[in-house]
Amino acid sequence: MQRAKKEEMRKWQEARAGKSGEEIAAIDRADSLEKEINEVASSIGYWFFPEEYDYIYDSVSDAKARRRGKNPMSESYLSSVDKKRQELGLNFLAESGMTTSDLLRELAIFMIQRKRSFVEGNEKPKLNPHIQKAVQNWFLL
Repeated sequence: MQRAKKEEMRKWQEARAGKSGEEIAAIDRADSLEKEINEVASSIGYWFFPEEYDYIYDSVSDAKARRRGKNPMSESYLSSVDKKRQELGLNFLAESGMTTSDLLRELAIFMIQRKRSFVEGNEKPKLNPHIQKAVQNWFLL
């Protein structure tokens, strides 16, 4: 983990090298927004779509199978996941079992924009029709 932290710090320093205070502040705001989007998308995904996180619990052989494009999950599990995703109007998982959609990220961005517009008193953002349909389906199940 130490190596990953060092690499992250190196990238952080490179992005800010030779920049003015204003430019650094803009980079920091963008980084903060990206972090918030990822956190919201992960929490939504974890609760509503745990199948997108199955790879975390892979054994070494399962991970190798996914890298080769094969999903190590059972056929019955995959068919139930596909049925659920179809009912919600979502894309199926890829052959490897990984998601092929940015829906959770788009929903997270919308939720953050909505929260910020409420705090700042701005006009409410509009929800993408595709996301709106999926969200309505989630809560109707």
